Amino acid sequence: KVRLTKNFFYNSLKQNPVLVGKQFNSVFRNVVGSTRDSQEEYDILLFNGDSVFIIEVKYRVHPKDIDTLIKRKGGNFLLLLPQDRDFQRHLGLATFSIEDAVLQEALDHGITILQRRGDLIETIPAAA
Repeated sequence: KVRLTKNFFYNSLKQNPVLVGKQFNSVFRNVVGSTRDSQEEYDILLFNGDSVFIIEVKYRVHPKDIDTLIKRKGGNFLLLLPQDRDFQRHLGLATFSIEDAVLQEALDHGITILQRRGDLIETIPAAA
């Protein structure tokens, strides 16, 4: 399930790299950032001239995934990938399944949600 989910979102974003109205020119998957003391794998990173979108992919999103994305993935990004420090960072969760309460919690924390709708991705942007 997880591999299918990751492949779906990566392939979809590679084909149409647009999120929340922004065009991205580079899409990478399974990017590893590390220091001597810690390491983190980023499921999908999208870059354009001034922004990076950090996408965590989950078959089904649980409330703990929001905390992990904000604190671990987003919080350690500058430390683990210092070469990308000048980019404005955005957080997203890509999923096939998310409960309404978890969806609202993610949006309240400024996380954009990407959901599968048939063969397409529906994007629910967090309020700016």
